[in-house]
Amino acid sequence: MGYLKSMKLLFVFFILVSVSSTFAQTEADLQKWSQSEEWIKLLHYKTSEYGTFRSLVDGPEFFFAEDGKYNAFSELKASLAAMSNSDLKVGKYKLHPQCAFPARYWFLKNKVGLKVTEQKCPKVDEFLDVFKDPQTLSVVFSSAYPNNPASMFGHSFIKINSKKRADITDIGINFAAKVADDENPFAFIYFGITGGYLGLWSTESYHNKIKEYVQGENRDLWEYELNLTADETRRFLYHLWELETNSYFYYYFFDENCSYQILAALEAIKPEWNLTDYTVYVIPGESIKNLFKTPGIVKNVHFRPSIQKQVLQKYKALNETERSEFFDLIDLKSPSKESSPLALETAMLYFDFLNIKQKGELSAEERKQNLAILSQRASLGQLPQLASRLEPIIAETRPDLGHDSYSLSVSQTFRSREDSYGNGGTTNIKFKTAYHDLMNNDIGFKRYSHIDFPGFEFQYDYDLEKFRLDNIIGLNITSLPPINFLSKAPSWKIESGMYTPRDYGCLTCRHVFLKLGIGGSFNLLNEFYLAYALATIRGEAYDQLSRGYRYGPGLDVGILVNPTEKTKYRLAFEQFWDVDQNIRSESVQYYVLQNSYFLSRNHELRSTLNWIYPKGTPDLRQLDAKIEFTYFFN
Repeated sequence: MGYLKSMKLLFVFFILVSVSSTFAQTEADLQKWSQSEEWIKLLHYKTSEYGTFRSLVDGPEFFFAEDGKYNAFSELKASLAAMSNSDLKVGKYKLHPQCAFPARYWFLKNKVGLKVTEQKCPKVDEFLDVFKDPQTLSVVFSSAYPNNPASMFGHSFIKINSKKRADITDIGINFAAKVADDENPFAFIYFGITGGYLGLWSTESYHNKIKEYVQGENRDLWEYELNLTADETRRFLYHLWELETNSYFYYYFFDENCSYQILAALEAIKPEWNLTDYTVYVIPGESIKNLFKTPGIVKNVHFRPSIQKQVLQKYKALNETERSEFFDLIDLKSPSKESSPLALETAMLYFDFLNIKQKGELSAEERKQNLAILSQRASLGQLPQLASRLEPIIAETRPDLGHDSYSLSVSQTFRSREDSYGNGGTTNIKFKTAYHDLMNNDIGFKRYSHIDFPGFEFQYDYDLEKFRLDNIIGLNITSLPPINFLSKAPSWKIESGMYTPRDYGCLTCRHVFLKLGIGGSFNLLNEFYLAYALATIRGEAYDQLSRGYRYGPGLDVGILVNPTEKTKYRLAFEQFWDVDQNIRSESVQYYVLQNSYFLSRNHELRSTLNWIYPKGTPDLRQLDAKIEFTYFFN
């Protein structure tokens, strides 16, 4: 191995000498180019918070210099030498370096001034031809998928916009962790956090991506077309080629994930775009906001609503008679000549939805009914007046319009108890790193979804005259998808962390807890009014409890109302039964009334009344009144 390493270094030296006559740059010039923004971003170099300098590309074959991962200057010189060597073959397909690294070769030729014999690259041309004369690209954001905790932040990928293709047959490019189908969920979380998976690029017809997200998972798609030229789009594809065929990345859920790698690849082609700055993590929706930090990056925005939203749009336009006809049609009653055209169209879209939901396995009766509906609707011809009856689809999930992910809250609480102790109040300061709760403004987020992770709340208690940690927010997820004729998905929640109990007179106790819930939700008047009910189970641990823990079942019910763009209300009742104890109350009830007022995109004012009723101990009943101001930032 030492002999081979010496020969490789000697070979690179002779190559550098051989190109010196045709390459006029001095050592100082090369040093300058190696520190240029173009080269740094093309090689994905970063300086860490600890001051170390390295490339985030993990595969060693991406570098020609032995220390190329950590030394931009060495890698630049070695790359110049490699591009000049007609016999060198590298990468997955054993290609000449000019063909294995076409984006890097473009930089060395057009920026640094390398002049060598240009190689033909049929393999690269074949790859580029798949995209049929690419012109621009769009970053696509898929809204959250409430039935899967791993997808509640949404997802982003690339769409290559071709000159020769229909829109839906363009090519989508995805970056994702390579995970086994039968992966253990605990292993999935562990390896995802620690970088235990390889992150790989893949291509797929955009039509299939629409089927997967819009139709299969009922997720909205937002397409952000970027201000790139056709040449820059081709170089972006060249860069993906050299990343995928010569190397790999380790996938990290919180930072080096799908969203980060897309932005880093864009920066490699447009180094003047500052897209990859982040504090702790990269959330897909937040990464979309980075596209708007520099004016002019986004050229156009296009919305593709989920098929469920499309069906509901038509259903809401039906009158009472037409709705009766619609349910007759989906209950397999044959259409007649008197059937409403809009009822027919709604039923057609419903069977498309059902076909996707059942993975293309409609029953013989359903297929026959669908054909009959299609035939009857076709016989009526074009009816342009139908479109005028449809209200616009609510597009609340556009991520760049939503509030930022970090938040800082300051609140004042007034406390009243039946006994003489604890009638003061508190001043609280709360910091959350992510992300969105049920009382925040839903613009930019999946309605009736809540996800927090993690957060801390500090409190000054006027009764105790102490400043202390009052609450730790662990992983809190709530999903309340409304049940209707299209979906019977359950509502569920996970809550964890540490809190101060209010039901047995201890203001200094701190319980670690885990709460799980399952139930259902449904809309009352329209999509802005929701009622929910969940059966819960809760466990808590604290060393001063008689057994060191307590546990029991519970019930959460409530109503959420969002009557205007500026306000939201919640009325809730929660009960927890404390099983297997004989000191505290056997149960505690909470009655909550909340109101949020959205002052602006990143400023919120909230008020809360919280009545706490421990059963059998009236002297411990308590009323908390809180006013809270929240500022969101990133």
